[in-house]
Amino acid sequence: MTEIRTLKRQDEVAFMRFQQELLTENNIFVQITEHTDFVAYLDDSKKYETSPNSPEHSTMTVYYHITDEGDIAASITCCWQLEQGNLSQIGHISYRTALSYRKQGIMTELLQFAFEKYRQRGIFDVLITALEDNLPSRKTIEKVGGLLENIIEFDENGKTKRLARYWIHLKKAKTVKSYTKHANPNMRRPVVKPEIVDFMRTEQKQLHGFLAEIENFAHAENVPVIPHETVVYFQFLLQSLQPKNILEIGTAIGFSALLMAQASPSAKITTIERNSEMADLARENFAKYDVRRQIKLLEGDAVDVLTSLSDTYDFAFMDSAKSKYIVFLPEILKRLSIGGIVVIDDVFQGGDVTLDESEIKRGQRAIYRGLRKLFEATLTNPDLTATLLPLGDGILMIRKNIASINLA
Repeated sequence: MTEIRTLKRQDEVAFMRFQQELLTENNIFVQITEHTDFVAYLDDSKKYETSPNSPEHSTMTVYYHITDEGDIAASITCCWQLEQGNLSQIGHISYRTALSYRKQGIMTELLQFAFEKYRQRGIFDVLITALEDNLPSRKTIEKVGGLLENIIEFDENGKTKRLARYWIHLKKAKTVKSYTKHANPNMRRPVVKPEIVDFMRTEQKQLHGFLAEIENFAHAENVPVIPHETVVYFQFLLQSLQPKNILEIGTAIGFSALLMAQASPSAKITTIERNSEMADLARENFAKYDVRRQIKLLEGDAVDVLTSLSDTYDFAFMDSAKSKYIVFLPEILKRLSIGGIVVIDDVFQGGDVTLDESEIKRGQRAIYRGLRKLFEATLTNPDLTATLLPLGDGILMIRKNIASINLA
């Protein structure tokens, strides 16, 4: 899977190959400085993210588009301080694409990735420039919403050149009211060492494109979506299983449904959401990003919607009201094929499930009781194979082994 990220030591060969391809092309529109000491370049790049190399320069971050094969297809440099040096002329962003990867939409994807980084820093007006006669670059800028402000002249080595200056006016992210006040705080408490959580969230492949945008929006608005270590596990699991018919309880803004659709491109996904605000946001995301039209959203209470479903599913995912998991599970199992898998998220409640009920805050006791009943019904059930995984706030995975399951 492709990824967008900063460089690591392991990328030296790919970086040198990328650099050599740009140098060999000798493109008049691509200015490049040759770096022969990769380790020094890596160290400098890391330093410049927080401390510029001179007072006239901006802090900056360089992101690279890494392909499935480990090649570097393109890079994009994001400068964060427009007032520094001559950035008011040359802009926030510069980018380069290897000749062998052009005309594949990679730079459009990189620019969208960069725009989200600017949003996160509170920068909503981004300046991008291109030489007036660099028509492919100007076309790319216009494709992502660039508005031409003017064309200026500047001197470069005694030659007058003309520079087209474009502004990108980024929309501020929407706000979500439903979860900000009422989100369950236990879901934010890691159940393994914090340094291990941080390692899993930063060292594994990162999302990019629209999934990264939705993930960042969810984090900013306190919408509960699966954490990154669970994202990576889901990608692995679903790419391996390749289910054909998926059922999801708890759509939220559509992040996990779109993730499952991407990992299982042949699957049909039915997802249920009772919160009307979440359902509306999910519909918007599905309309824009569910390009294969895999996902069907059903709005309503899962208890009512489940009983109306006649399909059989081979994979189900629950990430909804924790106290209701034990209520929903029998209806899901009725509609699950033999050998089908159910994944249930956030089952540890930050470790509270290990305590005696008297130690649980009164407002959390309904969740506690529901989860304890869920464990009693599944973990040692002879008709099921069940296991617990310490990812995020805990995952319960269940395999249906026979046609009729007794959860009593």
